[in-house]
Amino acid sequence: MAPGVTMKPLSQDRASGRRTMLVRLTPGATFRPHGHDLDEECLVLEGELRFGDLILRAGDFHLARKGHHHPLASSPSGCLLYISGAL
Repeated sequence: MAPGVTMKPLSQDRASGRRTMLVRLTPGATFRPHGHDLDEECLVLEGELRFGDLILRAGDFHLARKGHHHPLASSPSGCLLYISGAL
């Protein structure tokens, strides 16, 4: 996906294009700005994820609606995410 970012697929619905996965960012990793073709659900399982001024920590849930555009994502401490959406 990007340097320091790994993904483990859990399920995929080919009809809708929805994928569910675990995503890990190592400390200091970043992920490029991106948009969403479907609603995306993200649960932070470990660590911290930042989208600009938005900071998500372990236990936080974030819903990005279809058409939403994320700025650069970063994780100073690293994180593990549960994500369901069209990435």
